[in-house]
Amino acid sequence: MKREWKKLGETMLRRRQHFLFILMYALYYVANATNSYTSKYLSGIGMSKALIGVIMSVSPFIALLAQPFWGTVGDKAKSKYRVLRIILVGSGLSFVAYLVSSNFIYTAIVFSIYTFFTNPVIPTLDAISLSHGAAVGFKYNWARITGTTSYAIASIFLGYLLAGDIKRMFPLFLFFSVAAGIVTYFMPHDLPPETNRPEGEKVGWGLIFKNRELWLLVCLAVVIQMTSNFHSTYFPLFFTEDLGGSNAIFGWAISMSSVGELPFLFFANKLYKKLGIRWLLVISALLTGLRWFLFSTLQTPILAVFYNMLHGGGFIILSFCLATYINSELPSQFKVRGQAFVSLATSGVARIIANLIGGSVYQLAGDIRILYTINSVLCIAAGLLFAIIFWRISKNKKENLA
Repeated sequence: MKREWKKLGETMLRRRQHFLFILMYALYYVANATNSYTSKYLSGIGMSKALIGVIMSVSPFIALLAQPFWGTVGDKAKSKYRVLRIILVGSGLSFVAYLVSSNFIYTAIVFSIYTFFTNPVIPTLDAISLSHGAAVGFKYNWARITGTTSYAIASIFLGYLLAGDIKRMFPLFLFFSVAAGIVTYFMPHDLPPETNRPEGEKVGWGLIFKNRELWLLVCLAVVIQMTSNFHSTYFPLFFTEDLGGSNAIFGWAISMSSVGELPFLFFANKLYKKLGIRWLLVISALLTGLRWFLFSTLQTPILAVFYNMLHGGGFIILSFCLATYINSELPSQFKVRGQAFVSLATSGVARIIANLIGGSVYQLAGDIRILYTINSVLCIAAGLLFAIIFWRISKNKKENLA
């Protein structure tokens, strides 16, 4: 009888822990959905496309420092929850600071501070879910499904809610970020996601930088994410100013980009085991290229809702695969830094290139469809090139084993 009660208690504890993981992802991804409207807010306070590109490209330079900093702090901290709490609250407070002034210099500074706090949120969340979640039987793909679903639902409501006043996005972001931070106080600290570093062993970034396979995977991911960053920055302006779409339809378009992630997430673990990370990233590049080709022909707002469903073939594949790869291939004391390195490349370097070059070309060309065509060719070419590289690597390995 005691054994049965003990088993029941353990089951209830696991369910509570799973619920807390789900709640934490849900709250933050609802907050994160408001990021889609940042460029619309900047345009609304009188900034040109070129200035928006400059602001968006300043923040990734901050990420070049923020990601290594928070990655190291996260790996060395006694509790990753404490680090997560700091960056969640910090991102919420810095986001609200936009409202103080619409001055260009001030806005660029605030955006940089916001980036310093918000960029490491998802890498830290993922590191906790992959390491700590595994200890309590929580699968990472369900964490991402929760986030994706929350983002999709929130995007629909935000489209209607922000139609009257886009400034409502700021208190909403603060509320949900702080709420996610509060949840960390109730997380199962009896199994803290700490590092397991042997006595006297020195660890650093060297192991990550020496991983050649990781570098190849990240290079392909940077190409894919560079084009996606351009889309996330300028699509809101293209949708409303060029296509004449409403905020309500825009909300549906953003929502469908998240819905498009769900088919992959439900089968993510099986696909990862069967195809491997290399071929999944090649497929991601080709699907992303197809997405940009369709956008290069876009003439009516409603079609963007359906085209955005191909988002699931790009971002979620590379983010899931790289997060899983880091967790399985790197030692425990490198996991947060590994996630930070990937985020640094895909959210930092890729965003700098996308915003600096993309913003200027968009301003000169006057038609974003030209950029979508270029991005389509770039993704497809990168996918084919890396397919050849990965094939040759696999062939050489087989020959060496023979």
